Amino acid sequence: MNRPGPARVFPLGLLLFAGPLDLTARPAGVSSQVAASENLPDIVVTAGQAALLSGSVLDSEKLLAVPQRSLDGVLRALSPGFRLFRRADSFTAHPTSQGVTLGNVSPNGASRAVVLLDGIPVNDPFGGWIAWSRFPVGTLSAVAISPNGSPGNLIPGMPGGTLALRSRVLTDSPFVWVEAATGDRLQRDLTLAFAEDTQDGRTRLFGSVHTQNFTGYPVIREDTRGSVDIRAFSRSWAADGGVRHRLAEQSDWNLTLRTQVWEEHRGNGTPLANNHSDAADFSLRLEKQGAPGEWAGSWTAFHQRREFSSTFTSIAAGRNTETLSLDQFAVPTTASGLIQALQFP
Repeated sequence: MNRPGPARVFPLGLLLFAGPLDLTARPAGVSSQVAASENLPDIVVTAGQAALLSGSVLDSEKLLAVPQRSLDGVLRALSPGFRLFRRADSFTAHPTSQGVTLGNVSPNGASRAVVLLDGIPVNDPFGGWIAWSRFPVGTLSAVAISPNGSPGNLIPGMPGGTLALRSRVLTDSPFVWVEAATGDRLQRDLTLAFAEDTQDGRTRLFGSVHTQNFTGYPVIREDTRGSVDIRAFSRSWAADGGVRHRLAEQSDWNLTLRTQVWEEHRGNGTPLANNHSDAADFSLRLEKQGAPGEWAGSWTAFHQRREFSSTFTSIAAGRNTETLSLDQFAVPTTASGLIQALQFP
């Protein structure tokens, strides 16, 4: 299934007004009193590479301060408006229930919000959900959350807002991140990421690898389990690599080439119910940086390939036998797009 690229974005400017406004009707001849000033919450506005975002920004320090190991778990703890379709997190939830919603829009399996990684949409082209295991928290420099109804929602068909992830390999150099965790359920969680500029500063090499093995837990209450009930589990790995090059010694133009691959296998609580996903993403970005008062822009071409398979079963009374009820044995999808973002002084 082919999905057209996002619409072109031309952020020309944003006017913000904050202050008390008294619209109360008063009888004639009665003098009005000046309302007391009120301090409104801060509004953070950032001009990203592919979208204009207005909302809250979580930096790496805030993200790493939360004990949850999955990105969706961290965002659920830090952002009250962040919701998935099911309460279960991405360690055990079926991929089709991992669509994200922000703000006051009702959630469903396909995302109501678009998720961007360094300006490129990462929603599944087939079902709209998010593979949260792709994104280790320690490799992100910031997450910008733009709920529904804000100027950050610039992607058509996504009323639930925008969630923008920013990679540390593009913002920090030299950068090395090594992380390892283990436990009774999360048997293995390993991450290695790096970024290094060449001596002349014109070229940056970057990459990351991540592997995770969650041995899981039974999803059925103990007093109602049968012989078909086993632990729901997930195993995944991801790799990311690329190069960014400044076209000339004193140039504001950068060219970035990036490749990402990942694979995930899940068991959904019974021997026959499982699913498998794998993907490969490619992107090429030409970017012109600009100082304050200068124009800037970026042009990004991307191509995404996905493979998905899933089985669902029917459980007999007593939960001692199961029968295959749905076999999605091959769901290949691709998505390609061109994103243009221009910023004028």
